[in-house]
Amino acid sequence: GLGEAGMLVFVAILDQDRDFEETICATLELLIKICGRLDFADGKVRRELSDDGAGQRSSLAPDAARSGVVHDADIFAQETAMVAADNTTAFASRDGAVNLLIELLDKDDFHLRFNVIELLTAMVASNAQLVQEKVL
Repeated sequence: GLGEAGMLVFVAILDQDRDFEETICATLELLIKICGRLDFADGKVRRELSDDGAGQRSSLAPDAARSGVVHDADIFAQETAMVAADNTTAFASRDGAVNLLIELLDKDDFHLRFNVIELLTAMVASNAQLVQEKVL
């Protein structure tokens, strides 16, 4: 994850640069990427298998070992979900971070409000309990 120190910068930008909507939107878009889950367009990640030195392929399913390719989109999804949850926790744990997002919903800029909703949705998908605690 990005960590506590990195999230401090994002919270500071959201707090101190409120009047600069382009800066806020760019920050929100970046937070959406790091607090959300990543998906490959085709839903598949391919990794070439290598021999283990004894002429054996890995202990994967026989058809995957024969083809030399494993589809590990599930592993990718699990790993990105963990990173997203870590980043969401790091951001939401900062004092006032979630409240800053809610305050931004009062702005008249559609793009900004849309990004706030997107970020809150990504954060809820990653760590619903923490976000709920911070909102209430």
